[in-house]
Amino acid sequence: MKNKKYEIDAAMALKKYYCYKCGSLLRKQQRKRLIRKGDPDYKEHRTVGRMIVIGDIELNEYDFICPVCKKIIKPDEQYVIEIIQNKLNNYLLTEKEYTDNLQYAKNKLYKRKFITDKIVKIVFLILTILIIFYCIFY
Repeated sequence: MKNKKYEIDAAMALKKYYCYKCGSLLRKQQRKRLIRKGDPDYKEHRTVGRMIVIGDIELNEYDFICPVCKKIIKPDEQYVIEIIQNKLNNYLLTEKEYTDNLQYAKNKLYKRKFITDKIVKIVFLILTILIIFYCIFY
């Protein structure tokens, strides 16, 4: 039996993204990959939610593709492009604008991921403490 794992961010599923070269609306393209037990990526993907899977994993990943210029963009790269597009308030970017703002966007993305991870951990810790106190005192 194959275990299925979907890797898609909620924002990626709902938001509209635009190509930074031609400005057209990007489409989501699904990419399937089978990960077997001996593969190097197996340990990274063997947990699905709170379950640890045994056997092969069918990984469904999503990329963005531009229908006009046929450029395929990975989700992490698209997040960086989106930060630059929002900063410059323009969908179309020149190579100079892209390279000049690339480090700024990567730093901002790193900070966003870091803060989000810390907030999620803190919220779960607080909820766990509240549940323990509730069970003890009531």
